[in-house]
Amino acid sequence: MTQTMRLLAGVLLGASALRDRRKAAGDCYSKYDGMLLVKMNTRVEQYEEVFNALQKLGCSETSEERTEITAICDKGSMFSLRAMFGTRHVNLVHQDAGEFYRSSSGVTKKFNVSGPSMAVSTSFYAEWRDYEERMSAVAAAVDKSSACSLETFGTTIDGLPMKAVRLTGAGWSPGKPRFVANFQIHAREWVSGMAGVFAVEAACERAAQNPNWLAGMEVVLVPTLNPDGTIFSEVSDRMWRKNRRINSGSSCKGVDLNRNWDPAWGERESTSSNKCQDVYFGTGPFSEPEVQALKGVIDEAPVTVHLDIHAYAGAILKPWSYTYTKHPDDEEINRVGEQMRAAMQAATGNRHRYGGNELLGPASGACPDYSTLTGAYGFTIELRPEGSNGGGFAPPASEILPTSLEAWAAIEAAIAYTKSRPDPTLAPPTPAPVPTPAPACPSKCNGWRCRYTSGCDGCC
Repeated sequence: MTQTMRLLAGVLLGASALRDRRKAAGDCYSKYDGMLLVKMNTRVEQYEEVFNALQKLGCSETSEERTEITAICDKGSMFSLRAMFGTRHVNLVHQDAGEFYRSSSGVTKKFNVSGPSMAVSTSFYAEWRDYEERMSAVAAAVDKSSACSLETFGTTIDGLPMKAVRLTGAGWSPGKPRFVANFQIHAREWVSGMAGVFAVEAACERAAQNPNWLAGMEVVLVPTLNPDGTIFSEVSDRMWRKNRRINSGSSCKGVDLNRNWDPAWGERESTSSNKCQDVYFGTGPFSEPEVQALKGVIDEAPVTVHLDIHAYAGAILKPWSYTYTKHPDDEEINRVGEQMRAAMQAATGNRHRYGGNELLGPASGACPDYSTLTGAYGFTIELRPEGSNGGGFAPPASEILPTSLEAWAAIEAAIAYTKSRPDPTLAPPTPAPVPTPAPACPSKCNGWRCRYTSGCDGCC
């Protein structure tokens, strides 16, 4: 058994045990059976009011948009929303949210592997695969490629090992170009996790076929940053977002791993101190082990470009997330951002939006802002669909492969930029001022008389 497969065995054992503990009766949609899927059309400035109302009424928000919000509510809550915001602004999408998503998106399915190599094929992306299946595919891709290594870089709140794939080109050393991408920081964003597997497979295959591809640079891929939440989303609650932290003094679990960073931790933009809300920011910056683990990857050597890959909204978001103030390198950041957008469109014909937090609104304590703070260009990529009409967090399985192709195209473009990005031009240091030479000492200051003779200060 190879080292990669030994690491995989540990992952599968722990994940299977956790899956058995978390599994609820029925499937991941069962808790939404009989509840209403509601869509609200609002103004941007109303978002916070609507968001707070949904939380107080016990509705589950299922959207990333600020003007077209979808949520799962009971009948009483929908009537309350209509009373608060007007009947014409609160529309019923489906009488049974559980059945709607079960039929339109589906659950995870096993992948029948042919042969001992566990080779991943495009058919792997025809259906949703669970965490164990995806990590098996990652391990298989690494095991087939001498250019890749699978490593444990942290441990989740529930004790699962966190895995990253590292590709280090010939001649790389800390300080040279470096690219980092992480996927599925939010559990319900299944398509991001599938795209993470695709990226690992594609990168390992390309690096093995072309050893010069990554010469002088390093790539680190984290295919799933939130394993505990992912498993819970697969077996119990399809719309679960956070990790599985037990919050002291509350029956509500979890911390939003994309609100747990500095800068701007605990500030007000799309966050909450309420432990029951999806955007609960935790007890302090970097409080969560999953966040600490990724922070360690970012901190171990300077990063040139960092991608935090989410779904959904169909957008590439440049820094900063927490403020509307432009980054000093905004022009250069736009260069790589537009290169990624063009590559994604070339892959499938689908065009993503590009911009800053004016697209989806600001967010405090977001992951890419930390990498940007350390010197990287940190982007959030929101994969397809663009809106809730495409399924939102639960798109049809037919979207997995084209979405993965787009994500990989963005990664290829970012890697190409990382390799070619010129070192920043540093201004030459200001030379130290030349000291004024001391005046020559008169002859009267020679010898033993010096210290006793006026006008000889500094000469003795």
